[in-house]
Amino acid sequence: MAGGASRAALRQPYGCGGRLWAALAAGLTVGCSHAELTRDALLDLDLIARLKDRLELPLVLHGSSGVDDEHLAEAVGAGMTKVNVSTHLNKIFTGVAAPRAHLGPARDAVAHEVARLLRTLAGA
Repeated sequence: MAGGASRAALRQPYGCGGRLWAALAAGLTVGCSHAELTRDALLDLDLIARLKDRLELPLVLHGSSGVDDEHLAEAVGAGMTKVNVSTHLNKIFTGVAAPRAHLGPARDAVAHEVARLLRTLAGA
């Protein structure tokens, strides 16, 4: 448990859920969400700092594609350890690549993998 706090204390202030004490990292809602189309999300930097001090776990920023560079840097300064940037990088990539020329085989490979995963999970 982080800093000797009780399990109830970890759950109550921030709504982190009942099993947070067993986590290796925490990805929590601090003002952004996945797959944002614009980069104007406002992060709660005070909450990030409080979570960093309270949880003593690496904090993961999901949904950073909706956060501008200045706020990303401020989030790291406030305590974020990992910043997920996949959606942002995918937007850059697909903005340059010619989908018909370059992405056909990749799209087919992903479609086959999705179908395989769905078959696997449907039988679980």
